[in-house]
Amino acid sequence: MATLAEPLPGHGRDDRFFLKMAIAMALTIVAGFSFQVATGRSTFGAPPLVHLHAFIFFGWVVLFVSQNLLVTRGSIGLHRQLGWVGAGWASAMVLVGIYTTIEMTRNAATPFFFLPAYFLVMNILSILCFGGLVIVAIS
Repeated sequence: MATLAEPLPGHGRDDRFFLKMAIAMALTIVAGFSFQVATGRSTFGAPPLVHLHAFIFFGWVVLFVSQNLLVTRGSIGLHRQLGWVGAGWASAMVLVGIYTTIEMTRNAATPFFFLPAYFLVMNILSILCFGGLVIVAIS
């Protein structure tokens, strides 16, 4: 039986593609939220829970880009160690995301482009889907 050697980082794997897509995602998120602030739809005067939500969710984006960078550079061991931090971080995202969604709906502070009931149900479902995907990825 022949043994296949692992290709070098950046050669014969999809590392660079996923890193580029992670960076594109991060830039899109920053641009989208910057646009909301620039148009006055979002403000730094939001409740503390919204700032906690923003910190945790944007922290995930930084972690996601970092994880892709580690794989591209061949640091698989560090990638796996940091993955356990990501597991805890994802758990915090699910809890804070659901709580923030419920509180914003309760306070009639949902985004103007969603009906409150739609925002409540679909946002919670998407957060639970994210949590499920993280569980599958770790396992």
